[in-house]
Amino acid sequence: MLLVVCTIELAAQQSPVPAEPGPGGRRGALAPPQMNGPLSNEEVYTLLDSFVMAGAQSALQLTDAQFSAFFQRMMRLQRLQRQHRAQRQRALVELRQLMSPKNEPPEDTVVAAKTKELDDLESQIAVDERKALADIDQVLQVPQRARLRLFLENMERRKLELLVRARQNRGGGPPPVPRPEPSPMR
Repeated sequence: MLLVVCTIELAAQQSPVPAEPGPGGRRGALAPPQMNGPLSNEEVYTLLDSFVMAGAQSALQLTDAQFSAFFQRMMRLQRLQRQHRAQRQRALVELRQLMSPKNEPPEDTVVAAKTKELDDLESQIAVDERKALADIDQVLQVPQRARLRLFLENMERRKLELLVRARQNRGGGPPPVPRPEPSPMR
């Protein structure tokens, strides 16, 4: 718990543009920090998870009484999502190794079994995450549930943006697309 609070505080200190204070003096969602060096994908996910927690109370207009229960349940969802990412990644690596052109072509039954294993995992991930989200919904009012979905979508977009930037900073991604120069008007 202390680690999460420290991470949130660190993220808040690094954030160049905190949102204006909302009702009751609470701050809104924080902007992502400037990246001074390359970050791993997991570091980006951890940072964004911290931003979700830091900005949720204001974005969802949670009462102080709601926040405690929300915080615990949201932490469970985030932990579950991290586990699911790791499980899915392992299953994809296994499938990729199986299908590698360097290896003998695998039997169809082996490929079918690995593919089914991945499909089953993805189905279970969806069920588990829906249950965790339903658990969070129990402490929210209907408008807050809608705000949560919008807030999480916005945070997911930020995660993707930061992951792309992190990959580009590591030199592992495509070079940035140059912006076209405005043509001179004649």
